[in-house]
This record gives sequence, structure tokens and C-alpha cells, in this order.
Amino acid sequence: MPQANVEVVRTVFDAVNRGEWDTVLASYSPDTEWDDRDLRPEGAIHRGIDAMRSEMRAWFGTWANYWQEIEQVHDAGENVVVVVHESGEGKGSGAVMDQRIGVVITVRGGLIVRTRLYRDPAEALDAGGLGPGR
Repeated sequence: MPQANVEVVRTVFDAVNRGEWDTVLASYSPDTEWDDRDLRPEGAIHRGIDAMRSEMRAWFGTWANYWQEIEQVHDAGENVVVVVHESGEGKGSGAVMDQRIGVVITVRGGLIVRTRLYRDPAEALDAGGLGPGR
């Protein structure tokens, strides 16, 4: 099932870039957990599909010309570890955001049950069991 997990994750990233939010949300479990504490100063653990939808609306609504590209994707069993390059321009401020982040996504039964975002991609690789020495 691990390759299927990678495909679930790729589907979500592709759908985000196309703005297909129904496809994105359909890939998440109703009791999903979204943890962005390491990535954002206001980060928290958001539980449930409604909380995740709200968090996504706030984040993606901030940016004009938002784009993300998967640079690396690793099958780690029920986890998929992704290194992502994301960029955008603040809608109100015009501030440019251009960063590489790491994401550990847990998939069970074909649905995403947990997403953990990391400022440093190496930390995501470590958390997913793919760091140095493994």
C-alpha cells in the first residue's frame, strides 16, 4: 500500500496547485490532524476536517500566485515524507514568500490522517525515519 500512499499525497499537492479544494479535502480523514507548530509562529495542532479547512483557507487565501512543487517524495511506510518548494506573493503586502519546507504525511486506509509541517526539510526526514544514519 505504500505506493498508493505516495499517490494520495501527489494527488493532494497537484489539486492544491489547480485550486481543486474538493479534491484536496476528500483526501483527508474527517478526524485528520494538521500540525504546523514548527513552521508558523501562530502554529497549532488543528484537529478535524473543519479545522483543517479553516487553516487551509487562511493560509492559501493569504497568497497571490501561490505555487508549490514537490522536490522530493519518500515512501516511509504509512508515512510519506515530502520536501516542498513553495512560493507566493502576499495579497495585501506584496511580500514575497519563497521557501523549502518538509512535510510528514500519515496515510491510513487511503486517507490522510496526520500532517506535520517542518521549517527545516531535514527535520521532516528525521521525523519520518529517513535522516542520516538510517
